[in-house]
Amino acid sequence: MKYLNLYIIGAMIMIIIQYGCQNDKVSINSPDLNNLFKGKTVEYFISNTSEQFEYFNFIDEPPFKLNAIEFIYGNQARVHLLFDSLKYVQAFDTLRNWDFENVKKEKIAFLKVLR
Repeated sequence: MKYLNLYIIGAMIMIIIQYGCQNDKVSINSPDLNNLFKGKTVEYFISNTSEQFEYFNFIDEPPFKLNAIEFIYGNQARVHLLFDSLKYVQAFDTLRNWDFENVKKEKIAFLKVLR
């Protein structure tokens, strides 16, 4: 009987941990968004924001030089993740053919929300 109670308590703790961790995502409306994600990867940003983006665009300024990625959240907002330097993709690409999976590994230098 003692072991059954320990099993039930252990199961309850696991359930609390599992469901408690699911609400740790941050809204793109958070005023502290830049401080929370500066220095983190694009993948970390995607995984830890509560809203799902509808689509994304690569921003190349000057032309053909990737310096940011833009996530569009419908009419709600657009979020620009700017890069200082790129480690996993080549900055210059005349075809503008950057690999999204590799861009997700890049670190965010600055984050800007446009409403």
